[in-house]
Amino acid sequence: HHAADPERVLREALRVARRRVIVVESVYTGRWDRRLLTRLDRLANRLRSGGRMRAQEAHLQFRTAAAWRDLFASEGAALLAEGRRGRWIHKQALFVLAPPGR
Repeated sequence: HHAADPERVLREALRVARRRVIVVESVYTGRWDRRLLTRLDRLANRLRSGGRMRAQEAHLQFRTAAAWRDLFASEGAALLAEGRRGRWIHKQALFVLAPPGR
């Protein structure tokens, strides 16, 4: 969610992967949830980096789990498994993908 072009990052990961690509991403379910996730992510990254990650904040691109699945499908990846981590404040989705043609 910090990449300026997450589609390009995914495409490259799928291109170079031999068997699987594992994606663990913070996800949201509604507008309030997204706002909270954005604030918490910025705060956590500033604390961890001593403020050096401010430039990456412009690229925050959180998605819903459904939007991630749509992106994977649009890139031709097969979704092999999906799991959840966290239920309340920080929800994460885990996706296991097979690159196209593999």
